[in-house]
Amino acid sequence: MAGAGAVEIELARRVKSIGEKREGLDQYSIQQFANALETLPKLLAENAGFKVNFYGLIVNCVFNL
Repeated sequence: MAGAGAVEIELARRVKSIGEKREGLDQYSIQQFANALETLPKLLAENAGFKVNFYGLIVNCVFNL
């Protein structure tokens, strides 16, 4: 079972990919929604003692396999 914000990370990735296909204000609002989805995993990483840069590294490594 996925945990620690894995669902939110995957949702943010998919929403961002949808936002990249749009233009104008739609693109901006969709990408900001994706950024909001990443808030919980970032907070979990910070509370676990990791730096936010480390969080980005983990996300890139896990989802680019």
